[in-house]
Amino acid sequence: MRKSCLIIGAAYSIGGAHIGNRRAPFFFRYHAKLPIQWHKIYWQDSTTLQSYPNLLSSIKRTNRQLIHKICQIRSHFKPIIFGGDHSCAIATWQAVSSKPLGLLWIDAHFDSHIPETSLSHRLHGMPLAILLNQGASGLYERNNQVLHKQHTVIFGVHSFELAEIKLLTQLGIRYYLMSEIHLRGFYQCFDEAWRLVSSAPHGFGVSLDLDSIDPCQMPAVSVRATQGLAFNHLLTAIKKQKKHQLKAIEIAEFNPYHQFHGNNVKKISQLILALAK
Repeated sequence: MRKSCLIIGAAYSIGGAHIGNRRAPFFFRYHAKLPIQWHKIYWQDSTTLQSYPNLLSSIKRTNRQLIHKICQIRSHFKPIIFGGDHSCAIATWQAVSSKPLGLLWIDAHFDSHIPETSLSHRLHGMPLAILLNQGASGLYERNNQVLHKQHTVIFGVHSFELAEIKLLTQLGIRYYLMSEIHLRGFYQCFDEAWRLVSSAPHGFGVSLDLDSIDPCQMPAVSVRATQGLAFNHLLTAIKKQKKHQLKAIEIAEFNPYHQFHGNNVKKISQLILALAK
């Protein structure tokens, strides 16, 4: 039987670039009016940005709350985690399944720094590396593997550092830079990426950072990266994919303080409904 979706708000901001991410779930819940049930919003206990490792106690506390709730509901609902800065992914994907998952990470950035390579020490630049059990080990609370490396794909990257490329290459993670997407064609690359993650033996997830979309079409993010994905291409591609093994959905980096017009909420709603279908 197909599971109903349940939205959980992850009001994460202390590990990001702008405190406005903290208001993302509340703002979106009020304005979007989605036909999907909301559960609860989990707030971090700090209202100021903090760098690694100063934020460890705060992030651990919120992560454990979020992990506990996702573990409670995952048997009966398909979780949709709505953030917040992308460090919420550290909790989301540790909780979704007890077995390694495939993951499609759609992002303008790799988010694959370890503390030794990060210049900013912002945690939202590290979550994928942590989920691959690389660096910041105090935030990796699983005794087993979270992600199936052969079925983990990063899509749409065009802002990164060479240290991230080196780490991901060593781990054998497939990634699609915007240069490859432009060269080979969006739909061919996206279909290929989806096939790879969706063929994971125990299911897969999608983590969508809204800054992957060109900021001319999605300005309501904290870190804008020009020349991103076309919104209509992404929406069309998602709609046509098979989702029966999709275990959870994550939307990250919405910043309502940069919500210059109502189209941002409408477009995010369309993406969620396409993924939840």
